[in-house]
Amino acid sequence: GSGARARGTGFLVASGLMLTNQHVLRSPAFAAECQLEMDYEVNQFGDVRIPETFVLRPDLFFVADENLDYALVAV
Repeated sequence: GSGARARGTGFLVASGLMLTNQHVLRSPAFAAECQLEMDYEVNQFGDVRIPETFVLRPDLFFVADENLDYALVAV
């Protein structure tokens, strides 16, 4: 609602399951407000890919550990 955008990195570890850092997705409530963009890149040489956007589904699966700094969330 504030217009602010946060960014983080992550990757798919299985079909429909993304791994990122816990400091990126701090809680299921925050994850529910975020999206995953695949094929996002900044490319100054050549064609730019058009990213595909997916919703995160922490209602289906979300586990995180602050000490190990990881979060797994359903996509």
